[in-house]
Amino acid sequence: MASKAKRTQIKVSAIIDARGCLPDGTPIAGLRLGKEHLLDRQVRMLPGEIEECCVLGAEALSLGDDLARRVHVRVAGNDGLMALAMALDATHGATVLLFNAAQPFPDAGDARRVLAALRKRPAAGVFQGGQMSLARAQGETVLSATPPDRYWTTQSPLGFERRLLSEVLATAHFTAGADSMGLCELTLRLGHAIGLVEGRRSGFSIRDPYDWVLAQALAAQPRAAA
Repeated sequence: MASKAKRTQIKVSAIIDARGCLPDGTPIAGLRLGKEHLLDRQVRMLPGEIEECCVLGAEALSLGDDLARRVHVRVAGNDGLMALAMALDATHGATVLLFNAAQPFPDAGDARRVLAALRKRPAAGVFQGGQMSLARAQGETVLSATPPDRYWTTQSPLGFERRLLSEVLATAHFTAGADSMGLCELTLRLGHAIGLVEGRRSGFSIRDPYDWVLAQALAAQPRAAA
């Protein structure tokens, strides 16, 4: 009897979250810098180490032919972590990198550094060092402030061993307030450390019209967007 062909084992999968919208409802992944929308830019900058890619959300947004071949599956963008769990189920990699299509200036080098950090621990991500202090206030009174060198903001990508990501998402259903947390916060809340990869000033994600104005200005100055 002829032996069955062995299925190729996938080492690294990517999930691109394309669900974000501006306050007026405009899908962020469809915003255009030059001839590309932001989802195009994110797919184009995926490093070669990634063997399969799932796009979460932005179902009505088409990709260029060359880029569409890099996307193996698309999952409907329902709200919350349940949709992310569905995207995880649609992939097969032992390592999973989570990207954000709202990031206007993705860099394949960030993903490669996260993959390197994942050799040492089961979760790692890109974080940008603080540029200003954070204040804690009650009503109209500031109670305390944190020095800028003591906090970091999350960027993209965030990487996991598949086992850990599956565990975190499964636990979310039983964690109060989980859907109001980011995946990074939820992972830390459940007691898992995350390896730190230092990010870039231009590694921000677009959340409002002011971020979009900044992205357009940086795109007009290629060196500033590095």
